[in-house]
Amino acid sequence: MTTPFPSDAARHDVLISVIPSAIVLAIATVMVLAPRAQNITSLLLVAAVIVEMWPLTIGWNSPFLKSTF
Repeated sequence: MTTPFPSDAARHDVLISVIPSAIVLAIATVMVLAPRAQNITSLLLVAAVIVEMWPLTIGWNSPFLKSTF
């Protein structure tokens, strides 16, 4: 069962928002499949997870109002 998107713009936005997660999964896959590159890919994986989560948590529980900056 599928639900159609309300518009092409909404579909585009969803596809764009999936890209960071796909990158994290690709790096994790390379880390598992290529043990020789495990040191580099583990660092890349940590960085990719931080980059993926940053936009979601940037405004969460801010101790200062945005107007103070």
